[in-house]
Amino acid sequence: MNLRKRLPAHIYNEFLPHPSFQLLTRPIVKRAGFSLLLSLVVLSIMILTVIMVAAFLSVETRLAGQAQLSLRARLNGVVALHWRVTWVIGLVFYCLSKK
Repeated sequence: MNLRKRLPAHIYNEFLPHPSFQLLTRPIVKRAGFSLLLSLVVLSIMILTVIMVAAFLSVETRLAGQAQLSLRARLNGVVALHWRVTWVIGLVFYCLSKK
């Protein structure tokens, strides 16, 4: 039911907002598609974050593998040098013991 039909005009006009109130408020404008745009932007940021984390982990894994191979090569060199020095010392003692 319409309120204007049920109440007399002098009572109905008291419930209406003052005309200056309309200057302070904006009319509600529906922005179609704004929520879709916002959700697409958030989704794209999340996807880019996942891609960046995956790339970072891939690079870190490769660097860790290279560091491990480098350390293994150094240790192999140290062990080979130790064996060579031990062999030379053993050979010297062997030669000295033969005299």
